[in-house]
Amino acid sequence: MIHRCLSILIAILLLWACARPTTPTGGPQDKTAPRLENSIPANNEKNYHGKTITLTFDELIKLKDPKEEIIIAPSPGKDIDFQFKKNTVTIKPKTAWKDSTTYSLSFREAIQDMNEGNPPDNLRLAFSTGPIIDSLRIRGKIADALTEKIPQKITVALHSPDTFDILKHVPAYFTKTDKEGNFMISNLKPGLYRVYAFDDKNKNLKLETKTEQFGFVPGTINLSKSVDTLALLIVRLDSRPPLVSNVRHTDTFSRVKFNKSLTQYSVTMPGKKTLNTFGDDHSEIKFYHHLPPSDSLPVTIHAIDSLDQKIDTLVYIKSGTAGSLHEDFKADLLDSKINSETAAFHATMAFNKPLAKITLDSVFLTIDSLHAIHFSPDDLRYDTAFNKIQIDKQLEKQILGITKPLDFFISANTFISLENDSSKRIRKKIIIPKPEELGTLLLELQTTKKDFEVQL
Repeated sequence: MIHRCLSILIAILLLWACARPTTPTGGPQDKTAPRLENSIPANNEKNYHGKTITLTFDELIKLKDPKEEIIIAPSPGKDIDFQFKKNTVTIKPKTAWKDSTTYSLSFREAIQDMNEGNPPDNLRLAFSTGPIIDSLRIRGKIADALTEKIPQKITVALHSPDTFDILKHVPAYFTKTDKEGNFMISNLKPGLYRVYAFDDKNKNLKLETKTEQFGFVPGTINLSKSVDTLALLIVRLDSRPPLVSNVRHTDTFSRVKFNKSLTQYSVTMPGKKTLNTFGDDHSEIKFYHHLPPSDSLPVTIHAIDSLDQKIDTLVYIKSGTAGSLHEDFKADLLDSKINSETAAFHATMAFNKPLAKITLDSVFLTIDSLHAIHFSPDDLRYDTAFNKIQIDKQLEKQILGITKPLDFFISANTFISLENDSSKRIRKKIIIPKPEELGTLLLELQTTKKDFEVQL
């Protein structure tokens, strides 16, 4: 009896397995993309007054990320209903199509066949709600300005040069680049346009310069005929104006934090001065002080960012209840060299704390065991804001004949920080290059630009 029941159970399981719907195996791979058989409206149809777009294909299809992949220009708004059933796709915006307007639809990879996910190649549709189909286009390519690599899925937007603000407003015309960085916006009417490209990470169609790369065509494009060779370079550049984000106080210093990095700053304060410097990075300024708990010091900060945007702001420096964590004093030798033609010596040092004392007698350049070159205060320049020291000294040209390495020596305790800790010993060998080991590069720049940059 038990054996008979087991046989019946096995037979049922086998029948159930055979009845499960699965993708058929075997046969040649489907490499053919769906073909558009019919559309309402038809491509380039005029005076269309329907509410829905319907596309019919020659095989079963599926939709993939239609809100991202299907681009309609000008945009009818974000609230669009995308539906598909068997071999048909319908598109219906909540807001009605505008009168006397040419619309262009680019489907990218949104529509795919059911089996292999093949999308139609460059499927586009255009129609007009009026008697005219606009036919101009702007086509070009995007690249990263610094790396020359091709960024992926960059949004390219067009807007009229009146009151539009790419930081606040959503563009009417936009598209996205393909894998090669190419873009095209079609069915445009003649007129003036500004062209922007940006990496729309948060998909709000507005530029966020804090996190998104961007670029633009300077000035406006007077579109009277199609443009097919537009090149845009994008960079990451925070264009927000500098602002103070917070001020924090400890028992030994106050930290003024900004919303972005600064390139330079100066301070104005009445009466007693307090030492100040950039903090852990250039987005903060540290003020060192020993103020009584009940006292505060007004300080006006004049700062500039990399876009030459300025800020003048008033903050109050005071002693806080929080203790500051001790940090070991670091003195780093960033650069040391002797020019092989002029015999000029140059060295740069960076510190993580402001300096209170420098013993220059402990800094010297040794030629041999009997001869050394010392430095005077005139050879040294201390940048308190950046916590850097530059040492520059013109040496005798006879030193260029020395073939063995020279020793740049900085004794321990040469630099004493504001917190009374001292630097360690630093020793660096300097080799004077031979003329035959060097080359000269001559450049001739021909430009009418007042400001420009040369990169090698």
